[in-house]
Amino acid sequence: MARLHEGLKELTVRFSHLDPPLQITNGTRRERRERKGKAGFRYALTSWKKFMKAEPILDCSSRMEQPAITLLKNLNLNQDDYTIKVRIVRLWSRAAFNDSRKVYCYDMILMDEEGTKIQAFVLAKTAREYEHLLKEKQCLFIRNPSLGENRQKVKYVHISTKINLNSNAIVSVCDEPVGTEWGFDFSPFSSVVQDPTDDNKSFKSPIGILTFLTLIYNTDMLFI
Repeated sequence: MARLHEGLKELTVRFSHLDPPLQITNGTRRERRERKGKAGFRYALTSWKKFMKAEPILDCSSRMEQPAITLLKNLNLNQDDYTIKVRIVRLWSRAAFNDSRKVYCYDMILMDEEGTKIQAFVLAKTAREYEHLLKEKQCLFIRNPSLGENRQKVKYVHISTKINLNSNAIVSVCDEPVGTEWGFDFSPFSSVVQDPTDDNKSFKSPIGILTFLTLIYNTDMLFI
């Protein structure tokens, strides 16, 4: 039997163009295949790419219950089955080593509904099925990504772990807004100038939005 993507196992497909409409599960929509004299059955829709290209399918719904959402602050390295609801606050790409015109991977800063942020990345070849969803301000459900230590020298968020959207991750659109649109963090200016090297304050930007900070006027009042 062909390898089946986890997200398609419990899928219910409805053929609305038929009279009467026909509703079946992906498990019952099988095709008989013969190979080397041996006959067998397999799932007709084994990947999301095939699912999206199935023109007769006009309506579909998943029978799986919406999994519980895990907040970013509650993630730990021992988890292997969880779903997060996040907004892409920042996104940038890295070019392939042998061809600067091709994208090797995407780096992201994700934010949940509490405003907690985490770094994430995905290889371009892994993200082909949902690459069109990778854009700033986009809200997403991400199920079963892998989690590891963030060993980058320059870190853009406070959380010490990093998310990898591997081949097992399931990415889908979240229609409700998550967190604030721009994802800004604010700190008192006095605390910034006292110790701007404090790691508890994030002023590093992957796209150079804030690169320099200084105290120009030392006054209690400003007249305009």
